[in-house]
Amino acid sequence: IWRPPWGCGWSTSERGWTPFSLPQSRALRALAADGVIDAEVRRLQIAIASAREELEQIHDEADSSVGNQLAKIFEAQLLILDDKAFFDAVCHDIGKLKLNAEFIYNRHLQRTLTSLRKSQDAYLKEMANDINATAAKVFGYLIGHHVNKLSNNKGKIALAEDFSPGEVVLMGKYQVPGFATSLGGQTSHMTLIAKSLSIPGVVGVSKLLEKIPDNATTIIDGENGWVIVNPEKA
Repeated sequence: IWRPPWGCGWSTSERGWTPFSLPQSRALRALAADGVIDAEVRRLQIAIASAREELEQIHDEADSSVGNQLAKIFEAQLLILDDKAFFDAVCHDIGKLKLNAEFIYNRHLQRTLTSLRKSQDAYLKEMANDINATAAKVFGYLIGHHVNKLSNNKGKIALAEDFSPGEVVLMGKYQVPGFATSLGGQTSHMTLIAKSLSIPGVVGVSKLLEKIPDNATTIIDGENGWVIVNPEKA
């Protein structure tokens, strides 16, 4: 049993899903041969356009389910995709270094995230989470491995380091009864969306994924902030 900083509602089921994180930059490094630089840039443009289309669909769904104010979270993520200075810098380095789009995009992404996460400002830290969630979609389309954390989670508590606001919006669609995460806090966008949708959740559970074995029966008591694993029968 663990009692983390925040929760809402309650639910019980078997553990579902396993964690996914962005690929490490060393795994992405690959030389882009002369003459295919334009093709690499085009791949990046297509990935960004595909991520934008996905986010627009989530924004529309959020607008009807959580209201215009919280839906602005996704407007901010769409603006991240439209960052021309970032895109131009990535394209410049693809041509200069002759490396593939994934490697260069990740390189610039990590520089940005490192800077934001060093800040003590809660707003800047949350911005880093939004950038990371948006970048994950771009990566998915770039590497052809678009992971859906929720698709195999019907009727199961979803566990992860964290979930993006968009993933929380879609939990009802995938019949996810509740979730718990290692990261997050009371003011995170993930938390605000979950509260608005009355989705049971507990966030900020240290080493959550290490402590809960596969196929464990798990109770999420968000009202009191508890994660209970394999409870004894009454």
